[in-house]
Amino acid sequence: MNKAYEQGHNKIVQALRDDSRILSAYSGGTTNTETEDEYSDVDSFFVANDEGMESLRPDITRLIEQSFPRLLMLACYPPGAPADNFAYHFLFESDEIGIGKYDLRLTQASNPFLRGTYVETMRKQVIFDKTGIFGQQLDENQSRLPAYDPSALRLTVERYWQAVVMQAKFIMRRDPFKLEYVQNGLLQVHIEILRALCPDGMVWDWWARRIREFLPEERQRELLLYLDGLSDVDKVGAAAGPLMKQFDNDARRACRKWGVDYPQNLAAAVMSYFGDRIAASQSGKCRE
Repeated sequence: MNKAYEQGHNKIVQALRDDSRILSAYSGGTTNTETEDEYSDVDSFFVANDEGMESLRPDITRLIEQSFPRLLMLACYPPGAPADNFAYHFLFESDEIGIGKYDLRLTQASNPFLRGTYVETMRKQVIFDKTGIFGQQLDENQSRLPAYDPSALRLTVERYWQAVVMQAKFIMRRDPFKLEYVQNGLLQVHIEILRALCPDGMVWDWWARRIREFLPEERQRELLLYLDGLSDVDKVGAAAGPLMKQFDNDARRACRKWGVDYPQNLAAAVMSYFGDRIAASQSGKCRE
């Protein structure tokens, strides 16, 4: 852990370890992992007994203020209303790194979102576990997210081809802002298909982290083409064809894996439509 965080983080951990309302603590993100580096910030996760949740909220605010006296901002979500989980986000000044970012999350033990969600398979990220909440899940080798559910797989595939039709329209209109919107959507749908192709048992939580573990570098570079040169409409149009073919291949594989019918007529019709429209646009037959 970066020294800029260490002193304040240790104060928070020690205070909450000694607090009878707090049951367990866990470090998220890259802390204590092989990918931790000088740029890693801190994500801490604490579990409270149900009776202590409301009284903890102001106490943790004060604890953060005491542990990081050079705060620039401190926000707690959701604001005001009682909730079974809170998130504290804050920035602080530091002589070592300039500005640091820290996220602290608090949830009650009975929250169903807790089970199998925040606990990874790496025991070294558990800070303390008074009641065995984390340990039990680790012993059961549960991942941070449930196994992939293929019930929406076909709908996911269909969403992609709908978005391609929108993509063609925005390319022809030469509208970079709406094109950026649809390109982000296409990327997220493609990533969801890649999740369906993950090996059984692979932890898939934050896609931006796991995509590097799952895909070779060449495929990673291909995915980035969705976001490459968004202000250059012609560049987006040129990259769209190869990306569609790769999606078509990935989606067919995913459907085969999960026994889902692939909408091949839809895919063929949309790819043909896209090619015809872009060709017509480039020849000046469609309005800009």
